[in-house]
Amino acid sequence: SMTLRVVDGRTGRGGRRVPLDLSPAAGLLLALSPDGRRLAAVPRGTGAKVWAGLLVDLRTGRRTAGLPRLEGDGGAAFSPDGRALAAAGLGG
Repeated sequence: SMTLRVVDGRTGRGGRRVPLDLSPAAGLLLALSPDGRRLAAVPRGTGAKVWAGLLVDLRTGRRTAGLPRLEGDGGAAFSPDGRALAAAGLGG
């Protein structure tokens, strides 16, 4: 399983560790909400491997939602207002 370390981008201080409960072989694609409070983590797949992503509240370190299962290399992006999250993968 992977762990994310959250630090203050201005000072480099902090260091809260957030467990992501994901074990992707090829890394993660990450999307940060515009307000900096939520992080979408979408594992990168290869070929026919299928992964499910998750949404994490960075203030509490808690998983707030799961993302749909995606085939192949996917991605995620928040809308400019942070109200919507688009997630995509290959193979429909």
